[in-house]
Amino acid sequence: MSHYHFIGAGGIGMSALAQLVRAQGHRASGSDRSFDAGRLAERRAKLEAQGIRLFPQDGSGVETDVTHLIVSSAIESDNADLDAARDRGLVPTHRSDLLASLFHACRCGVAVTGSFGKTSITAMIGWCLASAGRHPTIANGGIMRNFESESAIGNAVCGDGGVACIEADESDGTCVKYRPAFGVITGLARDHKELDELQGIYAAFARNTADALIVSVQAATSLFGLPGPGA
Repeated sequence: MSHYHFIGAGGIGMSALAQLVRAQGHRASGSDRSFDAGRLAERRAKLEAQGIRLFPQDGSGVETDVTHLIVSSAIESDNADLDAARDRGLVPTHRSDLLASLFHACRCGVAVTGSFGKTSITAMIGWCLASAGRHPTIANGGIMRNFESESAIGNAVCGDGGVACIEADESDGTCVKYRPAFGVITGLARDHKELDELQGIYAAFARNTADALIVSVQAATSLFGLPGPGA
């Protein structure tokens, strides 16, 4: 059994991963400055209800049996938990690499990326798969009301390992780490990155998709030069 410690465990993406590894039987712990400041109380309570231990973000949570230290792009280099991990010789793992390992462990994967609409479309696909009895593993960047409960945040579902559906983030370019059977590109717009950089990222995501790529008309026009509506 591994022990995962999440720096920034209150984040929507990090909390999803913490719930998934805990549901798979691993130990999970974490810290978050929002928790230390008294914010996100309901999210904290739901994580703790699932057996995820939460600590102040002062290094005390990086216990001697921690095997995996999970970080996101938002974690500064002088973070106290990160300093404690370095003292112990732990090499940080980016949250996208952990998500990729969980995603690729499933037999079939659906990944949704794009400049807008990812969270809603991931939720809809996940709900369709669940309603069809496919017992999907889902990791989303927002709360899915259909999967929310008194103890579940609603941004993650641990399935039976058959099919996975994830929101693949383009803001830090990590969507290129996933190799889905089915890929979705919702659209292309300047937000976190410039359009030319996004075009390269989405083109790489398309090349990584094995079986079928679903692309909005707007994205298809921008990425592949296909004619737009009315052409």
